[in-house]
Amino acid sequence: MRTTFELTTTELGAQNAVAGGGRYDGLIKLLGGPPDPGIGFAVGVERVVQLLPDEGPEAWEGRRVGVFLIPLGEEPLKRLLPIANQLRSKGLVVEVGHGERKLGRELERANKLPQAKRLGVLQAVILGPDELARGEAIVRELKSGTQRTVPLSGLVDELLALGGRA
Repeated sequence: MRTTFELTTTELGAQNAVAGGGRYDGLIKLLGGPPDPGIGFAVGVERVVQLLPDEGPEAWEGRRVGVFLIPLGEEPLKRLLPIANQLRSKGLVVEVGHGERKLGRELERANKLPQAKRLGVLQAVILGPDELARGEAIVRELKSGTQRTVPLSGLVDELLALGGRA
């Protein structure tokens, strides 16, 4: 080993290493391979998470309406991911379901999100294979339970127009 590095912090006490690595000349040869150089590094994900600030309800202040996208299957998920990126780039708080759960479980999860509790408003966008085939999505207001059908082509504009209103 020729060059090594280690990233440490004073925030974690004795377990202060967050990442480390180096150049490992001769390691492959030592293990029976050719004399090629090698490099490697590792990051302690759990330690990085410990260093992240603990965001409380005030973190949602000033953020626009929360949107929970519920894909009911793989194809709807593929269609909703670019929509999620568009909404986030415009400042909306967006969560995306996994596409593997039943609708009832996803709606239950949506109601438990921090932004739903803090803002008191959250839009759920439901997109299943049938809606996808028709080129539309269902937008449900979780607070009131009312829902409407919106063309996929106008979904981003519709959600942006809500701008934090229920």
